[in-house]
Amino acid sequence: MQRRVVAFLSEWEWACCGDQFAVGDQVTLLVSDDLSELTEEFRNDPLAADIDVHESHHGPELPRLTATGTVAEVSMLVGQYRRPAAGRMARRIGSRTQPGDAVDPGQFRYLYEDPRQPPPDDTTTIEEQADGWLVTLTDVMIKDRTD
Repeated sequence: MQRRVVAFLSEWEWACCGDQFAVGDQVTLLVSDDLSELTEEFRNDPLAADIDVHESHHGPELPRLTATGTVAEVSMLVGQYRRPAAGRMARRIGSRTQPGDAVDPGQFRYLYEDPRQPPPDDTTTIEEQADGWLVTLTDVMIKDRTD
């Protein structure tokens, strides 16, 4: 049993198929300890430095580990993106955390800008969106599902 594990839950996976939970709840997550599966841009984010595992329930191979523990802390990881003019791809330029008390897959993806209202073609905008949650579990039991 480990005392503390920080798990990353991606916004897109949890919005698709995750359930709401809150600080104090006991949860079991499918996790991988292979952080190379996260994007390089994300792995290099200083706010991601404390991540021990990431949750995943999509893809050709599901993670072989489960992590069961009590939710001690939840923070939304908010990515900051620069979107150039003329609708080109946004580039992640930073992040911040927003403390909370629950993981809610129903939260809006775009926090400060309505994606239905694109900026004029001659401007560059900075927008923020939820990349996911950093969830601290305590009294954690990690098990191999294949045993």
